[in-house]
Amino acid sequence: MKNASIPEYRAFLKNLVAAFDPHGAETYCNFFLHSCASAFGARGFFSTEKNRVLMANEMVDFLKVNQGQWKKFSGDYKSLVQDLCTSPMLAVAAQKADIHGHVCILTPEPVLIQSGKWGKDVPQAANVGKTNFYGKGLNFAFGKEPEIFVYVGA
Repeated sequence: MKNASIPEYRAFLKNLVAAFDPHGAETYCNFFLHSCASAFGARGFFSTEKNRVLMANEMVDFLKVNQGQWKKFSGDYKSLVQDLCTSPMLAVAAQKADIHGHVCILTPEPVLIQSGKWGKDVPQAANVGKTNFYGKGLNFAFGKEPEIFVYVGA
């Protein structure tokens, strides 16, 4: 994906969102992130010990402790979105929860969306969860503002 064009990356994300349709109470944000990460060459979201894809809470823990591969984003969303729209890069929004956390991908879309819930402009997301979508504000995927991690490579 690193060598893809922005339109190719957008199409890739849209196709994956459509592929992971929720089934009843089962959602697949972890499989979505695993698939996106694999396309970028990012490893670590599959546990060979447990022989399964990590759950979202485990993914959040992994992102936090692997700062050689993943950089925690701090700053304003406008600069991040500009970077996302320049060349394909993997930016993950992540949040732990008591039972199941949630992860989603920030999209390479140049327009920020006003979030009344968070009182700021937010990037657009590709979300797989209770509802799947591409291009809604990040606030539609999370109740509270999540942490953002950007893949910087191994």
